[in-house]
Amino acid sequence: MTSPALRQAQATTRALPGSAVVPVLMMGIGGYLMWFAVKYWRGTGPAVWPSYPVKSVLQGKGLPPNQPAPTADANLATFESDLGTVKGGAKGGPPLTTPGGPNVHGNVTPRQAYVALRQAGVSAGASVYLVAIAGVESGYRTTALNTDAGTGDYSVGLWQINYFDGLYAERAPYIGTPQELLSGGLNKQAAAAAWLWRQDGLQPWEPDITSGKISAFMPGALAAAKGGP
Repeated sequence: MTSPALRQAQATTRALPGSAVVPVLMMGIGGYLMWFAVKYWRGTGPAVWPSYPVKSVLQGKGLPPNQPAPTADANLATFESDLGTVKGGAKGGPPLTTPGGPNVHGNVTPRQAYVALRQAGVSAGASVYLVAIAGVESGYRTTALNTDAGTGDYSVGLWQINYFDGLYAERAPYIGTPQELLSGGLNKQAAAAAWLWRQDGLQPWEPDITSGKISAFMPGALAAAKGGP
């Protein structure tokens, strides 16, 4: 006769394969998604959905090629080309704005902002975007200050770097206090924007880009990158 302990051990052994299916399946799916993210995330081409490599293999086409996303400089070149051929310029009528952009109520010029960003270590392409963003955020005023808690702001300077709530403790040790940013003027604020860009790219200012607000300032920013005002 089989002992109760032996019967229990046999039942446990039989149950293990079935009970391990779901965890193993989840680990396999997680591993695949991690592989997909490393190989294809933020790239271009058809493999924009995790299901596409699987479909491609099942159809006998093999894995799709990994096409890297365009660089910021390439995107900038495309934007500049569109300005000339679609929205204005040589092939499309008069330019959208005069050189220097709609700015000039501020105390710094787009060119000064661009030079300060480049000296702070920001890439050329990102600097152009940040120059345009400064137009949206502050009108090129180093003294701009937004302390509206209702909108979650304690935002300072040209690029309206936000210190609201927990952001103060996170940022002040690296870029200085709001008061230091205001008193430090252009170079201090450019260094702070450069630090934030190294942490998160242009993501902190993404609403300015996705909303299209920077479009009015891009011609001036592009001119600044080429040595303009």
